[in-house]
Amino acid sequence: MTQIYHLRLMNGDELFGTIEKNDNPLVLRVGHPLCTADMETEGAMTIGLMDYLPFSGNDYCDIQKSHIMTCTQVHDHIEEFYHLSKHFTELSNKDMIEKIRLTCLHMSEIIEEDKQVDSTSFSVETPGVVH
Repeated sequence: MTQIYHLRLMNGDELFGTIEKNDNPLVLRVGHPLCTADMETEGAMTIGLMDYLPFSGNDYCDIQKSHIMTCTQVHDHIEEFYHLSKHFTELSNKDMIEKIRLTCLHMSEIIEEDKQVDSTSFSVETPGVVH
């Protein structure tokens, strides 16, 4: 199994993911990055993991090494939690992206209808001009 790392960034973000090879010595490439999220379950607060870049087309992100405070390997139980969270997040993202696709389709239809209304409703007759 690929080793999972916990990174704490200068801005306070905490990321979990794999460390991938890259050609830039100034950045650390984090594969499948998840970040911490406060969650409430059964009336108690707990920590969850969610996609760090849910709208990205990549399965990695490059982080400037100068922005990383710490980078450590995680405990086995945290690694298992990471993999379960990653799978759950992938399912949630597919659903979210499908909803966004449908919203875009709906917005496009409204804009197209509005264009048709604009082109027929606002024709002004100019005296002496034949259309």
